[in-house]
Amino acid sequence: GNLALASYRNITGNHKKSQKYLNAAIELTETCYQMWHQMRSGLAPEYVVFNENGMFPGGGVDYYLLRPETVESIFYLHRITGDEKYRQYGYEIYQAIETHCRVKEKR
Repeated sequence: GNLALASYRNITGNHKKSQKYLNAAIELTETCYQMWHQMRSGLAPEYVVFNENGMFPGGGVDYYLLRPETVESIFYLHRITGDEKYRQYGYEIYQAIETHCRVKEKR
């Protein structure tokens, strides 16, 4: 998200560098989205291992901390680029959270 904002605000005053920041933000956000999308539950693992064979869940933890960073980046990129795929990414993540993270109310 911060790379996308830096690009949008052109904080360096250099348009070529700002485009480089935007491209990096797009690629990084795509990788983060894939961490969610590739999981059966639709929830990103707490840890991910990257190697020559790809990206895999790692760490063996049995909890999920509801991290907002990917959704924040998706929101910024949708606003900055207008690309509807980011809206779809966000909705897919929302659905996974609603399905798997809701707790029953206790009274």
